[in-house]
Amino acid sequence: MKTLTEQLRMFQITSYGGKQWNSYDMISFLNQNSINNYTINLNQIDSLQRQINLGNIAILNVLMGGIRNEENDKWHIDKFNNLNGDHYIIVKGYKIVDNLVYYEVYDPQSLGMCYDNDTLKGINRYYRGYDLNNAVNGNWPYAIIVSKSQSKGLNSGVDVNKLVHKTGL
Repeated sequence: MKTLTEQLRMFQITSYGGKQWNSYDMISFLNQNSINNYTINLNQIDSLQRQINLGNIAILNVLMGGIRNEENDKWHIDKFNNLNGDHYIIVKGYKIVDNLVYYEVYDPQSLGMCYDNDTLKGINRYYRGYDLNNAVNGNWPYAIIVSKSQSKGLNSGVDVNKLVHKTGL
């Protein structure tokens, strides 16, 4: 069975020829495929921790210029490519190290870049909470939450039909 990211990428390629698509289309894809989802307002990036603690993942449209460049190409921390525009990532976890929050992300735009062990660089990246907060607030301050259950957990969600939707790679 294909992962959610693989399904979304295939949908983007077949429906949009691999070009940018918007958040409304992504939400429509999830709904058409009976994948439980809702959208929340991200006034503070910390609300992602609550969603992750519930077992959910989040799809964010971020402005990649808000994520700092990696200092060491062997580490899994910070941005590994030169993207600066609107971009979709999946947030699937977080760690707190020395009182700093690092969000575990899957960045599907690896551009074929790999570590020495041939693992794509976009898999299991860590973006600093401060950077991710800037990247979200500078772009589209919402998260599409993919949930195992119908429940909206701790958030009531927002009406996606009233949002200004955002494009991205």
